[in-house]
Amino acid sequence: MRYQDGPHLDGVGYLAYELDTAWETAMSPDRAVLEEIRTAFPATTLTNWGVDDMPLAQWKGVSTDAYGGVTNLDVGTVGGSGPLPRSIGQLSALRRLKLGHLRNETLGEYGPYPNWFLVPDSLADLSQLETLILNGQSLTDGLVVALSQLANLRWLSLNETGITGPLPPEWSKLQHLEVLALCPVQVSGHLPPSWGGMTSLKRLSICSPNLEGPLPAAWAQLANLRWLSLGGTGITGPLPPEWSELRRLSVLSVYIDSPSLKGPLPATWGQLANLRWLSLNGTGITGPLPPEWSALRRLEELDLCETGVRGHVPPSWSGMTSLERVDICSRFLDVEGPLPPEWGRMPRLEAYLDRRKVDLTAQRQQYFRDLLRVHALEPSPRAHPCHDGYVSYVYYCNLNGWE
Repeated sequence: MRYQDGPHLDGVGYLAYELDTAWETAMSPDRAVLEEIRTAFPATTLTNWGVDDMPLAQWKGVSTDAYGGVTNLDVGTVGGSGPLPRSIGQLSALRRLKLGHLRNETLGEYGPYPNWFLVPDSLADLSQLETLILNGQSLTDGLVVALSQLANLRWLSLNETGITGPLPPEWSKLQHLEVLALCPVQVSGHLPPSWGGMTSLKRLSICSPNLEGPLPAAWAQLANLRWLSLGGTGITGPLPPEWSELRRLSVLSVYIDSPSLKGPLPATWGQLANLRWLSLNGTGITGPLPPEWSALRRLEELDLCETGVRGHVPPSWSGMTSLERVDICSRFLDVEGPLPPEWGRMPRLEAYLDRRKVDLTAQRQQYFRDLLRVHALEPSPRAHPCHDGYVSYVYYCNLNGWE
């Protein structure tokens, strides 16, 4: 930049500058990888996926950064099958990889573009990867353990994959992992206690008929866990009282369909203040219903069917005022005694004992009668008391119908 005194501008100086530019274009190395993936399959499988003169960012399911590096690769939206080339491990900027559709839990199926890929162990070289969805895919034997190298991983979904063998204790290195989905799979062996070190984990689901051994007490260290779902036929031992430390847990489901999981209901679980759904259906738990669970004030659904619980429903359970559904049916002995009369205060509650629905109408009638007496409310002399708004907030009309 220089100062230019321009006499032709009446002696007024001005700034002038010169700029030399040189533009250079080069093909992104990631483009060669995607083209190799495309050419590895018949033209009919990766439908309309990529055109030679089209920028990578315009390929279906592909996003890139300012340097042309592929950051998002969603092959699940286009369909395909076959072994992926090992060069996929060269996509150094990749943060999200999806090879299978997210499962529709309502329909129990995946999306409209099926794909079945054999995923190479070079995938473990993608050090920037944060989301990895491989639902329905086949993984090489070396890849399963090697996934522990993906230090930035936050979401790992391997539902309905062909993985077998033990669950890798090495996955405890995934310190940023928040979601781990393994349902259903054919893994075997024990649930790794070392996974208690994955303290960022918020959602964990594992179901395999080949699981065995106890529920790890060390998982009480998963302080951020919100959702825990476990299913298998060989899990044994008691319910860990230590899990009462999972204070953020909202959903806890252990469905074994086998009496191998035995022992009492831990009274300490009454400390799970955020629990909303608890299912132990099909387990071999025995013993009484803990009165301490009355502290579960946010619990909405409780399923203890096909278990060995016995005895009375604790009167203190009337404190579980958020309950909407209770299933208690024992395979060994009928649950004894009446339900807490205070449950009549909960108009949305459905209760099932010994496979029969309990009619709570009588309890609800008595509750509202007591409420009328407490407030010294007399029957209305009006012809249409509810239409006139008279004591409608205590369901006067419904009471007339019950009488």
